[in-house]
Amino acid sequence: MRNLLRSQIMPMEQERVYELVSRHVAHVLGLCRPEEIIVFGSAISGKFDAFSDVDLVLIFGDLGTAKAASHALYATPGKPSSADYLCVDRQEFEQKSDSGGVFFVAKHDGRVVYRSSGQH
Repeated sequence: MRNLLRSQIMPMEQERVYELVSRHVAHVLGLCRPEEIIVFGSAISGKFDAFSDVDLVLIFGDLGTAKAASHALYATPGKPSSADYLCVDRQEFEQKSDSGGVFFVAKHDGRVVYRSSGQH
């Protein structure tokens, strides 16, 4: 019975997470154009619950654009439910993503959910 219940609940939870992530990606792309968007954390690990937020790394071509995007994303009314937008330029992401920390987790355990047409 437990497995049957789990199989009925889990797809609903996965669909809810997918919808939340999709709303955040749409919000981001409505305000700025990162080179990549990576979702990581509980939305990927399967541990997403009512207290979780959506963790997104937004990778930009330069630091100035990353800072401007961060300001715009947090200052704009209408932001979907709880999220952490980590805006970073590509150079910093590549430097920090192999030395531990949040960018390491994003690079190694996260999923790219958006990549601009100019990126491989």
